[in-house]
Amino acid sequence: MAARNLIFSCRTLDQFWYYIKPKFGHYDERRKFLQDEFDPLLSHIEEKQYSRAQEQPFEYDVALSFAGEERIYVEKVAKYLKDSGVKVFYDKNEEEEAKLWGVDLTEYLYRVYAKGALYCVMFISKNYAEKVWTRHEKRSALERAIKEKREYILPARFDDIEIEGLPSTLGFIDLRVKTPEELGKLILIKLRNHS
Repeated sequence: MAARNLIFSCRTLDQFWYYIKPKFGHYDERRKFLQDEFDPLLSHIEEKQYSRAQEQPFEYDVALSFAGEERIYVEKVAKYLKDSGVKVFYDKNEEEEAKLWGVDLTEYLYRVYAKGALYCVMFISKNYAEKVWTRHEKRSALERAIKEKREYILPARFDDIEIEGLPSTLGFIDLRVKTPEELGKLILIKLRNHS
């Protein structure tokens, strides 16, 4: 309560000095008073800011980035995730097709891969390395990964091709030995562990 009175009554350094000097004769007492009064307030503010940052809502839990040649596999993963209640960006479900219709794809896909999902599953293949649109998706995802300094890109490999800009040290899933359903289960575990 004293902190509240202090905040509302002292708007200048002079006002602050005239408020605190008569109450406490020594600097140590003043310091202790200020710490005791303001620590709970500052902790509350910091906690609110942290929880707001943690609650940052994403339109999608997972965005899938892949070359069209891998669509059959990726579509099974997308279906598995959607059936499990995951909000997934997959360009060929009806809702996404309607959203994409008539919009500037460079801007829209940038928003999805740089800002719109909790994770980006990148389906890496020779075809992925050669496509213009997957290059755009990759660049958008890498921008996000660099800014956040946390795991965001989840590489899943169809082969051993190197992808320019993608660190070779990122852990990956080898799709040569995983079914779409097994990959879907791993993604669910990743999402569950994030919460």
